[in-house]
Amino acid sequence: MDNNQDWLELYQQRDQWAITAYENFINQVDDALKVDLTRSDQITIVVYGSTQVGKTSLILKILGIDDAHMSEVSTLLRGGREIGKSATIMPIRYRKSEDNQWHIHDIQGRDTAVSTVEEYFKNLRASVEKGQINTTNIVDVYIPQYYFAHQSEGMLDIRILDLPGIQAKNEHEQNHVQQISTKYAANADLILLVGRSDDLAFINPSRLILDQFKYWTSQPSRFRVILTRAFSPATVIDYIKKNQDTFNLDAFKDRIFQQLKTHDFPVPQECRDIIFPLEFGDSLANIQEKHLEYFELIDSVNQQSFKLLHEGICKAANPYSRFKNGFDVQRLAKIRIEEEKERFNEKDEQFSQELRDLRAIMAKFEQEIEDVAQQQVDCLSNDEYFRMIQEEYSLDWFQMQYEDLANEFYTIPDDKSVSSLKEKAKVYTSYPKSRWCRIVEYFDKNEEDLNVSFGLPPELDVETFKVYDEKLNRYITDFYWSESKFKKDYQMLKTALIKEGEKFSQEAWMRLTNYINQQRAQLKNRDESLDNRLKQLVYGLKNKQDELFKLQQQKSDLKICHQNFIARMTTSQQHGKSFEEFMKISFEQARLQCKNDFLNERDPIKKFYRLWYSMLLETQYDEMMLGVK
Repeated sequence: MDNNQDWLELYQQRDQWAITAYENFINQVDDALKVDLTRSDQITIVVYGSTQVGKTSLILKILGIDDAHMSEVSTLLRGGREIGKSATIMPIRYRKSEDNQWHIHDIQGRDTAVSTVEEYFKNLRASVEKGQINTTNIVDVYIPQYYFAHQSEGMLDIRILDLPGIQAKNEHEQNHVQQISTKYAANADLILLVGRSDDLAFINPSRLILDQFKYWTSQPSRFRVILTRAFSPATVIDYIKKNQDTFNLDAFKDRIFQQLKTHDFPVPQECRDIIFPLEFGDSLANIQEKHLEYFELIDSVNQQSFKLLHEGICKAANPYSRFKNGFDVQRLAKIRIEEEKERFNEKDEQFSQELRDLRAIMAKFEQEIEDVAQQQVDCLSNDEYFRMIQEEYSLDWFQMQYEDLANEFYTIPDDKSVSSLKEKAKVYTSYPKSRWCRIVEYFDKNEEDLNVSFGLPPELDVETFKVYDEKLNRYITDFYWSESKFKKDYQMLKTALIKEGEKFSQEAWMRLTNYINQQRAQLKNRDESLDNRLKQLVYGLKNKQDELFKLQQQKSDLKICHQNFIARMTTSQQHGKSFEEFMKISFEQARLQCKNDFLNERDPIKKFYRLWYSMLLETQYDEMMLGVK
C-alpha cells in the first residue's frame, strides 16, 4: 500500500467517531422516534405536494437546468403526462450527462442511451399502472449537458423524489407509491413540502397523508416549506408597491409567517426560517411582463430565497448535518407526548362515552327483565285466580242456585184449580231467566275482577210448556175432582221447571268455564312469550356485559399503553439530553486513539500522516456541532 493510500484511508476515517457515536445514540432511542432519525448513506430529497404547484420546475431549478430549457425538459420527463396529473412514478436520481445525450440506468440495472426519453417514461408509467412493475429501485437519469446553465456548479449526488401519492388514482400506482414512500420518504435527508402561497393550509399536519410528514414542525432541520407563485398574487403585488423601500426577504417571510400562524395548527417560531417563497417559469415571466417596474426588486428577493434554499440542500447533504438530528430527540419526544396525550384523551373519552351508553343500554335491559319477570308473576297470579274461580264456581254451584229457586219458589198453590196452575206457570217460567240475571249481578258485584260476560240467558223449551198448557186447556171445569190429579199436574210443571233450571245452570257454568279456559290459555301463551322474551333479554344482557368487560379491558389497555408510551418518550427525552455527551465521549476516545496510534507508529512517513490526521481531527467536533464539514 503506497503512502497516498495510507493518507486517504486516514482521511476517510475523520468522521467515523461521529458515526459511531450517532449510531450508539440512536440504538438507545425509542423505536417510535427512530424512523425520524435514521438515514441511509445516499442523500435523498423528497418533494411532496399536489399537482400544478410547480414541483417539476422546482426540481429542475434545483438541478441547475437553464431557465430557457425548463419547459422542454419538463415536457420530456412527464412522459406525455398532461399538466394537472402527477408525472413522477419512480424514484429518480437526476445526474448530469457526460455528453449531450439522454442516458438511463434503469431498474434492471441496464445502461441505455435514449433518443426518445418521453416515450421511455410513458412506457414506464404504463407498466406501473398495469402492475407489471412494482420495484422501488432507483432509476438514474442522465440529463444532456446542454440543458444545464453554464454557471451551474457540479451537482451533488442526490436523488430527488417527487411523490405522486397525493392524487394517484390507479390502484397499482397507489400501491407502488406506498412502497416508495416507505423505502425512501421515511429516511429522506430533506423533505420539501411544496404548495401554492395562496393555500397555506396544505401544510396542516392533518392534510399530510404520510405519517412521516405530520411532524414537520418539530423537525425544522429536515423539512423545508416551498411556497410557489409567492410573488404573483395581486395582494402581494399591492404589498410590494406600498413597501418598496422596506421590502426584502426577511420582511416577506415575516409577513408569510404571520399569515401561517392564523391557521388552526401550532407553528413554532423556528419554522419561519424554513419557509422559502419562490417564483419561476411562466408565472415569473408574467410578473416581468405586467409589473416591470417592480420586477427587479421581486427577482432579487426571489433569487435570494432560492440561494438560501440551495445552500440548505447542500448543507443537508453534509453527513455532519445529519448527526445534528440527535438534538431533535427531545423535541420529537415532547411533540409525541403532547400528541399522545391528545390522542389518549380523545380515545379515552370515546371509550368512556361508549361505556356510558352501554351501561344505559344495560340498565334498560335490566329494567325490562324486571318488568318481564313481574309480568310473569302477574300471569301466574292471574292464572291461580282463574283456577280458584273455576274451582269455586263449579257446576254444582250453579245447579244449587236453581235448586234453591225450585225449593224456595216452586211451591204448590193453595188454590187447587186449573186457572191457578195456569197462573203459576206464567209466573214460574220467568224465574229461570230472572235467576240467570241474579247470577250475573252476583258475579258483577262479588267477582268484578273476573270481568266475565255471561251474555243473554238461554230460551225455555217452548214445546214442553206448550204441551203442559194444552193439557190444562183440555179441562172442562176449572176445579179438580181429584187432589191427586191436581198434584200430578203441578208436579209436571215443577219437573219441567227443574229441568229448565238444570239447563240454565249447565249453560251458565259452560259459559264461565269457556271464558276461564280462554283466559288461562291466553295467560299460558302470554307466559310462554314472556319466558322467551326473558331468555332473549338475559342473553342480550350477557352479551352487553361481555361488551362492557371488553370495553373496560380496552380502556384499561389504552391507559397502560398510554402510560408506557409516555414513560418511553420521557426516557427518550432524558436520553436526548445525552446526545452531546455521546459525541464528546466518542470524540475524546478518537483523540486518544489518534494519540496512541501516533506514539506507536514507527514508520516516519506514516507518523507524519498521523500528526496531520490528529490536527485534522481536532477541528471535527466543532464542525460537527455546527453541521459543517
